[in-house]
Amino acid sequence: MAVKQQRDPAGGHDRGPLVVWAIFAAFLAVEASLACWWPIGLASARPGTRDFVAPDDLSAAATVGQLFRTGATGLSAVAVSPRSAGPVTGGSITVELREAIGPNARTCNAQGAILRRASVPASAFVSRPEHVWTFEPVDISRGRLFCLEITTVPGVGLLAMRSRTDADGQLFVGGRPVWAQLAFRTAATHDTIAKQILHRLRSRSLSIVDAATLVEAAIAGHAALLGVLYLTLAGVRRAATPARPSGASAEPRQPGN
Repeated sequence: MAVKQQRDPAGGHDRGPLVVWAIFAAFLAVEASLACWWPIGLASARPGTRDFVAPDDLSAAATVGQLFRTGATGLSAVAVSPRSAGPVTGGSITVELREAIGPNARTCNAQGAILRRASVPASAFVSRPEHVWTFEPVDISRGRLFCLEITTVPGVGLLAMRSRTDADGQLFVGGRPVWAQLAFRTAATHDTIAKQILHRLRSRSLSIVDAATLVEAAIAGHAALLGVLYLTLAGVRRAATPARPSGASAEPRQPGN
């Protein structure tokens, strides 16, 4: 027995379900692309209109510290914007990354251990508008508060902004807090949702129960989206269907009946 295809009132095939599934498939494609390619949780502060160079006085060496919290796993690089008052020929810039813990955790004078450290020739440090410091990834970095501390040489400073875009983004110059923050950005090895989930599965930091809960929540959310799309389609159909006059027959009478 042949199945009769459903047709719309205009006499064509009903493409409503196909449209719903096409929208749903497009949503899944965009969602997968964002999960695999869109970086999340990276601490950064872009230069704005109220930029200045820290410290204000470049005639002497200074220590500039920046607090930041990252939401990504595997912190692996920090980039800053150095500025110089003239040619820089000698000296070295010291760059340290510490975890801000202990009684002074809200300052860059915290007692946290030095996690990464580097010494860069001052001439190389200022040779480009942005200096990128790469280091061995800090595996457990998500949610941790860090202090980036840079000890400069005379004539060298760092681009900063007289604003705060992050509650944790406090700037310190010479150990004193300043209502500002450095112009900086960070990078991490696991900077997307997909990479973070895979990393947690491989490191077994994500339990089977948590993974099952995550899968159940994803299925429920997508099923709800599909239901909303079908309900929207039904509402559009009802709005587009002309109302029948009262007393009109639901089906046309055949001649001779």
